[in-house]
Amino acid sequence: FPKGITRIGDKAFGQKYTKRSSSITGHLMIPDGVVEIGAGAFSMCKNVTGVSFPASLKKIGEVAFFKCESLSGKLLLPAGLEYVGGSAFSTCRKLSGTLELPASLSYIGISAFNSCVGFSGNLRIPEGVSNLYAYTFYGCSGMKGELILHDELIAFVGDAVFAHCGFTGELSLPEGLTKIPKRTFRSCLFSSIAKFPEGLIEIGDEAFENCSRMSGMLRFPEKLVSIGLESFKDCKTLEGIVLPEKFSIIKGAAFKDCYSLTSILSKSLTPPVVMWGVFDGVPKETSTVIVPNASVGQYRTADEWCLFKQIKREEK
Repeated sequence: FPKGITRIGDKAFGQKYTKRSSSITGHLMIPDGVVEIGAGAFSMCKNVTGVSFPASLKKIGEVAFFKCESLSGKLLLPAGLEYVGGSAFSTCRKLSGTLELPASLSYIGISAFNSCVGFSGNLRIPEGVSNLYAYTFYGCSGMKGELILHDELIAFVGDAVFAHCGFTGELSLPEGLTKIPKRTFRSCLFSSIAKFPEGLIEIGDEAFENCSRMSGMLRFPEKLVSIGLESFKDCKTLEGIVLPEKFSIIKGAAFKDCYSLTSILSKSLTPPVVMWGVFDGVPKETSTVIVPNASVGQYRTADEWCLFKQIKREEK
């Protein structure tokens, strides 16, 4: 690299943008003083095996190291890094170890670490990151520790942010969330959800589908109005749910094949609309549905609810 360089330009060496084959091989040493690596700078440089970043680096651009198939080992991001662009490290499958995101980070783009299957351990989202975008950590299946979110995280923007990761333990959701988009936590391995945010209004389609180790009781918050298609499908060890008073609709197959679901408490005086197949696979002969005293008759004749054999009054 030229002496005194402060920025590596967009598409500088990226094979995705050139017809020539890159001659860059081995371990990249980004020089001191560089503050930005541009978009696509090393994209698809298939012979790069490692990279060291300087303390001066503030920004890694979009697709900067996209599909660097030989990039391996622990990814050490500098303490002052502020920006990781979309797909910056997407499909770098040989990166390994714990991904430690610096506290200075304020932006992580769409698909930034998509399909980095070699990462392991816990993941902590820095407090400066207020939004996470679609597919950011999709398919990071080696991350089998805890997912640590913070209350300054106010939105998941787009789908499948953590889908097909291996996260375990109890999931604590940020208090500021109002919506969980579709497929956000699909096929994760959480054992339970500590608490849903009080302001949560909607759970999207397939949001927790196939979280097969999730157990215990899910208590949905009072402002929730909708549970999406297949949102908890195949949560085979889930034992119970509590639906809020003003809840209105459960969409198709939301709790399909939740074989251990044996307790349902619905606080709504009017039976919530239950669409096709919501409780298919739930043991309706033995599961208990608890409803308000004045509403037992309505639940016993309402579509889908009427299939449960044990609908009982709530005991005060």
